[in-house]
Amino acid sequence: VPYEEVFEKIANEDLQRQKNFLLGFSHELRNLINSLMGNVKLAMLENLSDKVKDLLMNAEVCSELLLHLINNILDTGKVEIGDLEINTTPIRIYDTMERVWSVCSELIRRKNLKGRMRVKNNIPKVLTMDHYRLTQIFLNLIGNAVKYTDIGGVDVIVEWIPNKEKVDDRCFEPFPFTSGGDQDEGVFEKSQALSVFDKSLIILNFVNRKIDKSQLQSQTSQGKGILKVTVSDTGVGIAEEDIGKLFKKFTQVSSDHSKRKLGTG
Repeated sequence: VPYEEVFEKIANEDLQRQKNFLLGFSHELRNLINSLMGNVKLAMLENLSDKVKDLLMNAEVCSELLLHLINNILDTGKVEIGDLEINTTPIRIYDTMERVWSVCSELIRRKNLKGRMRVKNNIPKVLTMDHYRLTQIFLNLIGNAVKYTDIGGVDVIVEWIPNKEKVDDRCFEPFPFTSGGDQDEGVFEKSQALSVFDKSLIILNFVNRKIDKSQLQSQTSQGKGILKVTVSDTGVGIAEEDIGKLFKKFTQVSSDHSKRKLGTG
């Protein structure tokens, strides 16, 4: 028998073993997470304090996201092609922001950092997008900001760029600053002072985690547009020459082991 046929047979058998393992693993994991979510939902029906209910809601959000990731990542077809689907559905964006902030604010607060999310009131109330992917992006961006910040704070702003379909350089213009010189530990206080006078911004923080719906503009649809999320922090920063490494898989930009954090990059 030619060596090529032997190697191909071994490779196919190995691939089948991997598929069987993933199918069994995902089945067991889904059962556990569904059980966890069921217990969380039951606990929320009890007579609990608002603080405990908020924490349970955070657990529910994370459990839903984890279950969604498992359903996608452990699908053997998607593993083979290295791709994940985007499933768009109409979502109430301001309700999503509240749920996201409830989880992220706890991450920030536990590290004794300042934290705030500013949401523009002109975003259409209902947007068609992938709710789980949006939540995943928020948790990754803000989680990294918290991980690399020891002093200062994390500031998040969510904006809507109407009538725009393609991302270009103009989409990346910073808000509210245009100069890189402002990126220091004072950026949080400066932007907070400016926000007080901007009536188009809804501010969420550790105390206020709910959006006053009366502040929203009345539109429900503006056609296509770009939802812009900006995360600013006062952490270690990234050297300009290392920016090109940002989107390389499993890479951390710092070669200084004292600055490196847990994770694969």
